[in-house]
Amino acid sequence: MEVFITLILFLTRLAAPERLEVLAPKPHGLFQDYGFEQSDSEKFAPILNIVKTGGYKVEEVDSSNGRRDTSLFNIFQKEDSIVIEEQRIYGGKISDSKLKKVYSKKGKMLYQATTSKNVIPNLRYFTAEGSWVWYQHLRRLDSMFLKEKIIYDKSGRPIEKDNYDEYEQFHDYATIAGKKIYKYSEKGEEIDITNSQRIPGQRPVVYRVTQDEHRKIDSVKRSIKTETTYYEYPDDAKNIVYRVSIYDQGWRIMNEHIRQTYPNGVVSSQEIIYERKFDGHLVSMTTKSDEDYIEEWEYDKSGHCISHNHGNNVDTWLYDSKGNLVESNQSGYRTKFKIFYR
Repeated sequence: MEVFITLILFLTRLAAPERLEVLAPKPHGLFQDYGFEQSDSEKFAPILNIVKTGGYKVEEVDSSNGRRDTSLFNIFQKEDSIVIEEQRIYGGKISDSKLKKVYSKKGKMLYQATTSKNVIPNLRYFTAEGSWVWYQHLRRLDSMFLKEKIIYDKSGRPIEKDNYDEYEQFHDYATIAGKKIYKYSEKGEEIDITNSQRIPGQRPVVYRVTQDEHRKIDSVKRSIKTETTYYEYPDDAKNIVYRVSIYDQGWRIMNEHIRQTYPNGVVSSQEIIYERKFDGHLVSMTTKSDEDYIEEWEYDKSGHCISHNHGNNVDTWLYDSKGNLVESNQSGYRTKFKIFYR
């Protein structure tokens, strides 16, 4: 098993492109959701800080329920990658399942595998050709099947994403159930994205378009115009969303205008205004529609987010003297982190 994993990691370093926005780490455990978008490197910065400050293990205790479930994370550097190994403790009993993730130092996921009693129910990695694949163990067939595949061009941009028969709808695991195609203009300033889904019961296999999206990027004005059309079947009704996003010189979002046209002819619109500090940190986001909705953020002197006020909820985060997270309280779910240092 270790030989196989080492081989996969070697091929991954050769093949993995650096621009993989679709593979950003999801907010889970060590990855916090602060209520605003972050780049891969921004999401991964807290993990790097744990390693740089001598941390090698984190104990996460979810005290929002009576069981006080615990997660144990071992974090270490292997060559030019960061490895995170996770194991859960439920009601005082250590789970048989282990989760291993490998990231580049820029926060790009390179490899992920779940193991349980010497079985790998989930496996994700880059192939030698540079495609990202996700395999899942199918119990009733006692074998692995391809669940998802993403193909990239030489610049690291996704050009095709295929989803296979995840819900056993077609009982044909080798056939693509859903497909997303990306097309770029010569200079990359325009992008067309098409989503298609397989129609049940059709032979030969037939796909129908469920969503079309066109993006136009203006690097001079720092704007992105997006038109997205959603198709509703069987009546072919269309739901169209127009979005104009304005960015600052650092490509941080500053303003958005959104207009939506529904199949019945009803039109709705809203504006989102982002207020930032001089260093780029988001301090407020105001959504203007029929009724204004305001979200606010606060930071400590080191730039760590310490609170997010949204609606009737206030999420808070506490850090130790080394800048590592030790406690979070999100919508009443309180979690504590104990960091072990060398």
